[in-house]
Amino acid sequence: PATICIDDQVVSASRLARSPSWSPDGKFLCFLSADFATHDGPASLTMYDPKEERIQQIAAGLWGIVKFQHWADDTHLVLNELCRSTPTVSLISTKTKTRTIFRQSATAITAGAGYIILHRQRLSDPGDIVCAALHSSSEQDILVPIRSIGAVLGNYGKDAITEYWTAPEASTSQDSTILSIDNFEAILKLPSHTKERCPLIVMPHGGPHSATRAAYSVPTAFLNARGMASLEINYQGSIGFDSYDVLPGNISTRDVEDCVAATRLALEKFSSILDPDRVAVCGGSHGGFLSGHLAIQYPSIFKVCCMRNP
Repeated sequence: PATICIDDQVVSASRLARSPSWSPDGKFLCFLSADFATHDGPASLTMYDPKEERIQQIAAGLWGIVKFQHWADDTHLVLNELCRSTPTVSLISTKTKTRTIFRQSATAITAGAGYIILHRQRLSDPGDIVCAALHSSSEQDILVPIRSIGAVLGNYGKDAITEYWTAPEASTSQDSTILSIDNFEAILKLPSHTKERCPLIVMPHGGPHSATRAAYSVPTAFLNARGMASLEINYQGSIGFDSYDVLPGNISTRDVEDCVAATRLALEKFSSILDPDRVAVCGGSHGGFLSGHLAIQYPSIFKVCCMRNP
C-alpha cells in the first residue's frame, strides 16, 4: 500500500520502535522494538497485520541489530545479530513465528528471491563472500563462493598489510582464540612466528553497552603484523550476553575487574608467548575511561596507557 494510517497502539506496544519494513507482498509491517534504551541493546521483532489490526511479537532477545535487515522472501526475515561475541545471521519466519540460526561467524549483506549473500568472517583473515540458498539441505549447494573479501577491502586488506606493515619477525597470519571468563569473553589475537615473548595491547570497547565482534579486524591485524598481541574484552554489560544490566551502579568496578581478570588469564594461559612486563591498555569513549582506571588502579600490570576521548 502506498499510504496507511496506523493506530497509536502499534508504536506504543513498546517504549522504543524503529526500522519499519513492509513484507515484499505488502501484507505485514515488521519493526524492531525495545524496552532497554541503550546503544545496541536487546530488541524484539514485532509484526503488524493491518488487515486484522493485530500486533504480534515474533522474536525477542535480538542483540546488536543496528537497523532492520532483509526479506529473503514474503515470509522470511534475515537479521544480523550478536550471540555472545559471535556475529550471527538469524532467519525468522513470520509464518511459523520461529527463529533459527542460519549461519554463525557471518554477516548478511543482502537477500531476496530465496537467496542470501553472506560475508563469512574469521578471526584470522578477512574471509569471503558466498551466496546461500534459503531452502537447501545440501551444504555444497547452500554456500557458493563469490569472491575473496580482500578484493572488497582494497588497500586496507591483508595484502596491503603484508606489503607495507609486516615486521621481519612476524607475519600477518594470526593465532586467535576466544577466552571465556564467567559470563563474558575476551578475544585474543596473537602474532605468528615471534622469536621472543611479545607485548600485549588490552583493548576494552566503548559504550559501555556495546561489544567487540569476534571477526577479522584491520587494526588488530596491523598490531599482530608488528609483533604485538591484542586482547579485546567484552566485559560484563556488553551486548550479546545476559549480563547487560549489571553495569548500572557498578561502573568503574565490575567492568574494571573483568578487564583485569581477562588480562591475567591471558598472561597465565599464554605465558610462553606474552610478556607480562610489556602490557598496554588502549580504548576510546568508555574504553578510554576504563583505560585510565586500569592504568591508575593496576600500574603493576598496565605499563602504558592510551585514552581516546575518555
